[in-house]
Amino acid sequence: MITALLAVLKAGGAYVPLDPDTPASRLAFMLEESATPLVLTHSGLTGRLDHTPTPLLALDRFDFAAFPAHDPVTPTGPRDLAYVIYTSGSTGTPKGVQIEHRSVCRLLINNWFNTIGAEDVVSQTCNYCFDVFTYECWGALITGAALAVVDKEELSDSDALAAAFRRDRVTVAWLTAPLFNQHVSERPDLVAGMKTVMYGGEAVDRAVADALMSGPYAPGTLINGYGPTEATVFATCFVVDENRPDMTTMPIGRPISNTGNLVVDRHGGLAPVGVPGELWITGPGLARGYLNRPELTADRFTTTHHTPEPTRAYRTGDLVRWLPDGTIEYLGRIDNQVKIRGLRIELGEIEATLTTHPHINLTTVIVREDTPGDKRLTAYYTTPANTPLGSGDLRAHCRTHLPDYMVPNHFVHLAKLPTTPNGKVDRRALPAPTLTTPGNTSHTPPRTPTETTITTVWAETLNTPLGIHDNFFDLGGHSLLATKAAKRLRNAGLDVTVRQIMQWQTAAELAAALGSDASGHPVTDGSDPLVYKLSAGDADPTLPAVFCVHASGGTPNAYGQLARLLRADCTTYGIQAVGMDRSEMPLRDIRAIGERYWEAIKSVQPEGPYHLLGWSLGGVVAHEIARQGAAETATVFLVEPPVHGPRLERRLRPGVELYGRAAELWARGQDADPETRAALEAELRSFTGPLEVPADSVGLDEWLPYETLGLLLDALLGHRPEVSAAPAVLFVSDEVAFSQEGSVANERDLAEYLGHWQALHTTAPVVERTPGDHGAMMTELPAIEKVAKVLRTFLTPSPNPQNVNEQVG
Repeated sequence: MITALLAVLKAGGAYVPLDPDTPASRLAFMLEESATPLVLTHSGLTGRLDHTPTPLLALDRFDFAAFPAHDPVTPTGPRDLAYVIYTSGSTGTPKGVQIEHRSVCRLLINNWFNTIGAEDVVSQTCNYCFDVFTYECWGALITGAALAVVDKEELSDSDALAAAFRRDRVTVAWLTAPLFNQHVSERPDLVAGMKTVMYGGEAVDRAVADALMSGPYAPGTLINGYGPTEATVFATCFVVDENRPDMTTMPIGRPISNTGNLVVDRHGGLAPVGVPGELWITGPGLARGYLNRPELTADRFTTTHHTPEPTRAYRTGDLVRWLPDGTIEYLGRIDNQVKIRGLRIELGEIEATLTTHPHINLTTVIVREDTPGDKRLTAYYTTPANTPLGSGDLRAHCRTHLPDYMVPNHFVHLAKLPTTPNGKVDRRALPAPTLTTPGNTSHTPPRTPTETTITTVWAETLNTPLGIHDNFFDLGGHSLLATKAAKRLRNAGLDVTVRQIMQWQTAAELAAALGSDASGHPVTDGSDPLVYKLSAGDADPTLPAVFCVHASGGTPNAYGQLARLLRADCTTYGIQAVGMDRSEMPLRDIRAIGERYWEAIKSVQPEGPYHLLGWSLGGVVAHEIARQGAAETATVFLVEPPVHGPRLERRLRPGVELYGRAAELWARGQDADPETRAALEAELRSFTGPLEVPADSVGLDEWLPYETLGLLLDALLGHRPEVSAAPAVLFVSDEVAFSQEGSVANERDLAEYLGHWQALHTTAPVVERTPGDHGAMMTELPAIEKVAKVLRTFLTPSPNPQNVNEQVG
């Protein structure tokens, strides 16, 4: 087949590689769309194309003797088409990526990463339908090197592959990251003596790469190669160096020669170092476009003005960020970005955390939606001894590195991760998690009638079996599901509030709290029901307390990771919105909310000084609380509270209307006839997408705090803060610090944002900056750690706490 490809190029044509294992209907589509005049194949494969009208030429039965043997002269130029590779399309129809000759030359000639010379033997491990074949095959032949074709069966077995590499004396090899992880971990001597080894396609196991490069079998150079098909194989490369113990992830590196990389934020500007954005690629390596898909081509290939002259650029859809050393870190996909209940999740970060577990080899994490609307993080992993690990152990390991919402709901042990024909993890072949997990100690059966009731209700609510030590929120619970569970428990005879589920998160803990009162009523600490402790264990009276005000979701769950980081420094309390559990009517005014929260705070801590904290909407409320009690407030920590203006109005007003409509539908449905009730419930459930809740959580049988959440947003939009005398610390994200236009929290630029909040304090707030964007401030560990560090400084008095400041701007 390689001879046939050479013949096509020498004749001035372009080739379309076809995999005989591809479904016949897909092959037919590719032949029809590409208008291929001839199919070059083998007589044993002609049956695969019986139904195509395209002429077939079986090369093994063709007589070449009558044709001239001289090298033909062709008029092929740099801008002529070399090949069309079909990749999967988001719409289910494959798309043909058109690559020109100049793009291949840009990849292989005078490029800093490519060390192939005439003396080398290059292995061909890739199917020729995948773009890395371009590097392997043409990289060898264009320089006079030998090409050693690896048999398919050899590629799947570590010992066989090692033998093939030795037999052919391979000096340059490419492996997909999953194959690299698998084979090098099983046979560290697989690539011994090689000049260059490249891998890519997915994230490599950093431990495997580090062990290889620091051991006796290290190749001369190990390179992580990154690039979409639309950029002709590679756009960046990273030379792996064993002397970088500070690096916890593997960057995708720097641009290869004749290639430009731009990291573009969501506002269309260039993202600064450390701030995520979409990777745009420029240069002669870009594809001509998608065959017969002008709309898609226009969408993905654009013109950028972030270069000295307007330049054509390919929008990769990959989320990346610049690192301080000038390399690029891959974070995930933008168009397939995982978002669960409004929180952004990078699956690669979870995978990277799991692979740091000492007993895990390989892992992949996906979002499963086995029940419509109910998204669950599921982690699949392999172990050296092929024995499963306890889910509790894995969950605890994740919790040491990740915020709660990023800890997988399910852990599934596999003997081997399934792979696609090109060696990548086949996520579609990953099995649904079983309902029980070996070694999971959380499945301890109930011991009392109260525990039985709680575990039964929680299992129904979460759609998964559990035991008395299983954490409600670990298994996918959140505030709306907690509301649903509390209602079901009350129907079952247990007087339970959402606040109690938030505080006692296992059936054993909740049952113990309920069981200490013979009447069946929960025993409280006498404090206001709006306030509950987020810190683990009993409150330490020797430590200061920090009161964290809920954001727009109505519950203070977002502060859980912060509370864990500060458990040795303070007791962290959360304040829940009035009306979340129907014990009180929701309030419509931020000033009234501030008064009510002061009352709740004083029920826990009757005297000052007080430390208050609020993120986003919670920051506006915290500012109002501190204003009302400025004389007793030690510090109010404002975590990027929004500034009122047209942008905020446009962003939040639809939510106000949506929640209001949901509350109206629920109320109307309570006394409606069956036909009307069914119609109202159908409309209500149509909101599950915008509300980001499971479909079975929304209905007319169970109340949810729609009105409360809508009134919160409306109160924010109607509030105009007043000047406060309370000492304040203002946290600003990189998004606001570097934005020249509006961001989530800010209407204008940084100077006006700072000026707004400085004008609202008699003493200018201390300003601190956190990495990432507004959403990251309480959801991503680097930002949360920065907030915790600053809080420790102010909770532990020092002669000049302002010295911890960083310059912003």
